[in-house]
Amino acid sequence: MILAPSVLELSSGNHLVDGPTDRLEQSNIPPVVVVVVVVVVVVVVEVVVVVVVVVVVVVVVVEVEVAVAAALQYQYLRMIKWEKVT
Repeated sequence: MILAPSVLELSSGNHLVDGPTDRLEQSNIPPVVVVVVVVVVVVVVEVVVVVVVVVVVVVVVVEVEVAVAAALQYQYLRMIKWEKVT
């Protein structure tokens, strides 16, 4: 008597079963739901990137404005000091 080799595989419940398992039936999530979730994640990531870019631009603009204001204030103070000397 010749016995065929036995194949042991993990089922979806992570226990060994004798024989091949149907891998296609392991996911009960419909493909439409997966696509919708992926699209939502992509949109959220894009929104986060846009928000980060806007925040960086605002910070840079504020830094430039502060630097310009400080330079103008320094120039004004030098002008006042010069008028007192003359």
